[in-house]
Amino acid sequence: MAAYDDNPSLHGADIHGVPILGPLELALTEPQTEQALISMPGARAELQQRIVNATYAVFPHTWVIPDLFGVPNQAMQPHNIGSVASLEVRNNLRSVQSRAMKRTIDLIGAGVGGLLILPILLLIAVAIKIDSPGPAVYRARRLGRNGQAFDCFKFRSMHRDAEEKLKSVLDSNVELKIEFEATHKLKNDPRVTRVGVFLRKTSLDELPQLANVVLGSMSLVGPRPIVQGEVAKYGDIYAVYKQVRPGMTGYWQANGRSDTSYEERVGMDNFYVTNWTPWLDMVVLIQTVRVVFAGKGAY
Repeated sequence: MAAYDDNPSLHGADIHGVPILGPLELALTEPQTEQALISMPGARAELQQRIVNATYAVFPHTWVIPDLFGVPNQAMQPHNIGSVASLEVRNNLRSVQSRAMKRTIDLIGAGVGGLLILPILLLIAVAIKIDSPGPAVYRARRLGRNGQAFDCFKFRSMHRDAEEKLKSVLDSNVELKIEFEATHKLKNDPRVTRVGVFLRKTSLDELPQLANVVLGSMSLVGPRPIVQGEVAKYGDIYAVYKQVRPGMTGYWQANGRSDTSYEERVGMDNFYVTNWTPWLDMVVLIQTVRVVFAGKGAY
């Protein structure tokens, strides 16, 4: 594997461990592989046409990355309009059939699943009440589809005076304050109860959200539910985010959970919404089961 660039200052360097051997002409006169990958963001159309055609004439397989960074990539379908190559970008969120399928899966999954695990839900509720005073289930105000606020149900994993504890901890520890402001989470959160530690590690604290799914304020899979204070951190992506219901699990939970940075979570939420298909939901659900059993990134 080798890389080539017409910028002399890059020759001898490397890109993620791949050495830059020289100018593009060298790749054409002394090809070292059967496949070529071309990426020239911002290059003029004439230059791109010339290089792609020259590369195509030398290599059996030529891959071209179009200058479409930020565009939903999994929704793209190549077509020919006459002799002109084109890319169709599908918005699956506008498909009534796909949305109906997603809602049907939500209702069946949440309804049947809730009934099957009802004894487990009751046992968890009893354990919470024995461990610390307060309700077993609490309501957290979150933002949902179209920016509408709703009550997100969760098993209580914190002490009843959690907000007072948090303020005291953040006021006395600058490092924890920085961590919380960056991620809205604390890895070693003093507010969490003994039972709460187990519930969070296994994600069992999320199970009451099955009721949210049945009520239609959440989905089994979707972007993570956020609070009003996080909207500013999403920026322009929030307009994309609020097109769908938030999920009990989502792309970021299945790909790192709390080990990811806040910016990575926002990017994953954006990827999920712009590339959504019912099949992506199935993949996320399968990945979530694997991640939960591994106990990776949960706190």
